[in-house]
Amino acid sequence: MTEKFILRHAPEIRIHPEEKYYPMDPMEFIQTSRFRHHIGSKNDRGWNKKEGEWIRSNSHALSYYDIPVSIISSYRLHDNGKNRRPRDKNRGKKFNVFIQPKNNPIGTHDPTRTIPVFYYLKKKITRFSKRSCYLLSYWFFYGYNDGWGKRSNHQGDWEHITLVFSRRKKLHGIYMAAHGKPTFYNKNEIKFNHSHPIIYSAKGSHASYNEVGDFHTIGVDKTSDGGYKWKTWLHCLALNKQEWRHFAGAWGEVGTARSTTGPLGPWQKRRRV
Repeated sequence: MTEKFILRHAPEIRIHPEEKYYPMDPMEFIQTSRFRHHIGSKNDRGWNKKEGEWIRSNSHALSYYDIPVSIISSYRLHDNGKNRRPRDKNRGKKFNVFIQPKNNPIGTHDPTRTIPVFYYLKKKITRFSKRSCYLLSYWFFYGYNDGWGKRSNHQGDWEHITLVFSRRKKLHGIYMAAHGKPTFYNKNEIKFNHSHPIIYSAKGSHASYNEVGDFHTIGVDKTSDGGYKWKTWLHCLALNKQEWRHFAGAWGEVGTARSTTGPLGPWQKRRRV
């Protein structure tokens, strides 16, 4: 598939008019964060770029912020495939790490042309055909998830949708991620702006849906027209060319549970729908 084809099918994301936390460039998130080694019991360490080493400290000195991406991305998956995200059920036993901004980032109110969306293309056998289909995913990042309750909110919020194409590049439909459980919508269930699918982003949680309404548990995910229309095709980048992609820790602080800890990045989840 050509870049022109990828841009032609990038989504228009309709942000809720009452949204408080907007899309964000993941590089800005890194630059405004400390890089932390999770130990617990107030013994966490921070990477000090002046000293070039881990120091047991909770300092907010400038030398603990804007850590080079080359350092952060070097903490990739363990050789056995385990990740480095604290509290994750698939984490390794040693050296789990996280990126921690000082506050909950608000993001950018006007993300068109300024905030990148990251695409990833793969082939996979699907229920649509005994032959492989093209799966084209678009990943977008928010600095904070402010959903339906304290037990689900966290810094860092990676969201995505996946378009399913036949071998002849005919669109079958779209998987839309919502709280880790993608739902498939046939093409005729989706609205389009020309060739761009219209995706409704739920207020706060940023879960993706195909229409206006109240969704998820007792309608806590709310989508609406009347808000900002993010034209993602005006700034799309290839996921496999991002230096930070190998980072296998948490994008956000460590919470009291897995659900309140920052998520893994898209590269570690790229083989999922």
